[in-house]
Amino acid sequence: MSAAALRLGGRALLRRTQPQGPGSVFSEQQRRLFGKTRASNPQEKKQLAIRLAEIDEKKEELYSMAFDVVSKYRLPRNIGRQNRLLLERLSVQVQPRPNDLYWRSRRRMERTKRVVLFVGAHTLFYTAVSGLFWLGTEVRIKERNWWDDVEHWCNGVFYGKKSWTEELYDWWNTPRGSG
Repeated sequence: MSAAALRLGGRALLRRTQPQGPGSVFSEQQRRLFGKTRASNPQEKKQLAIRLAEIDEKKEELYSMAFDVVSKYRLPRNIGRQNRLLLERLSVQVQPRPNDLYWRSRRRMERTKRVVLFVGAHTLFYTAVSGLFWLGTEVRIKERNWWDDVEHWCNGVFYGKKSWTEELYDWWNTPRGSG
């Protein structure tokens, strides 16, 4: 029993002092970035980091080019719309540009679209579920005439035991048909 405990303790100490595989060469930020990639050795991870940096640089260049085209030229309707949509998509992926009013408006538009889509999907789901529940319930409508309601109210006010406010409250809260 004591030999097993010593082996277990020794393994735990060795695990603490040894680096945890190839990912331990990198900083915490790099570990979060490359934690679930298929790059297994440091050279592959370095190549991956270079490619990701190039992609980010290309996104910045593409945003700048699309902004120049949209701001300088009057484009046909469909092409202009496509470029504005591209700017909206890129605005949440490029580096923040707080002094650029167009960048802020496009970024706000993209975020608003995401929120509206989220709220709309949840509203649709709630409405569909409650509609299915409502379809399962039986609706019973008692046919009534509006004149009968007035006559009942007048008889209750003038000859009844309740006050006119109580009678009005009762009349208002009773179910009425379409008749």
